[in-house]
Parts: sequence; C-alpha cells; structure tokens
Amino acid sequence: MQEDQKINQTQVIGPWKMTWIHFKKKKTAVAGLIIFAILVLGSTFAPFLTPYSLETIDKTARNQPPSWEHWLGTDNLGRDYFTRILYGGRVSLKVGLFAVIISIVLGVIIGGIAGYYGGWVDNVLMRFTEIVMSFPFL
Repeated sequence: MQEDQKINQTQVIGPWKMTWIHFKKKKTAVAGLIIFAILVLGSTFAPFLTPYSLETIDKTARNQPPSWEHWLGTDNLGRDYFTRILYGGRVSLKVGLFAVIISIVLGVIIGGIAGYYGGWVDNVLMRFTEIVMSFPFL
C-alpha cells in the first residue's frame, strides 16, 4: 500500500522542463544564451542606451581610443563605435528574423502541398528541397 502511494506521488517532468534541465548543465550554452540576450536587448534598446546618434560626426573626437566617454573608441570620422555596433546589431536581427519568417512560410507551403497531394508531387517537392539544401550557405 505504501509503495502505491509513492508511485502516485512521483512527478512527471514535461519535455520543455527536461530540455531546460539539460540546457542548464552546459555552462557554455548558458554563457552563449546570456551573451545573445545581452546583444538582442542592447540592439533593441540602442536609442536609449547610447548618448550619441548614429549619424553624428564629431571631428574633434577622431580616432580616439576607448575611454569613459567612448567605450569602444571612435573611428576616423569621430563616430562612436559602441553606438555603431548596437545599431548594426539591429540590422542583423531584422535580417535574421526576416530570413526565418521566409523559411517558415516556404517550408509550411511546400510541406503542406507535398503532404496533401502525396505520391509523385511529394517526391518531386522533396527532391527539389534536397537539391536546395545541398548548396552550402555562407
């Protein structure tokens, strides 16, 4: 009787919880997630984090090394590197998000057509997909 109560009291861990448990054990994965989160948040809130405009040219601050005023220094036109990196991250995030959305839409459409019709249509679409995936992306 007591053994039955123990069996009934065991918790079932879901797949997301199990994935999170395994993820937390890998220190490099956690470090990568933290760095990625910092980059995403920094790029998202770039206008609020930097005191300089992206287009501002300060000829008096040309080629300065890192300092408290310019954390990563300035370029040959006096533009702040930190500001430019954060704003550049915004462009990279938009391009990446756009590429993911396009991939999902095309994948759902091609997969839906292949699954609905089946047969030779499925074979043709899957061979086309394999050909596209065989090209290396840089």
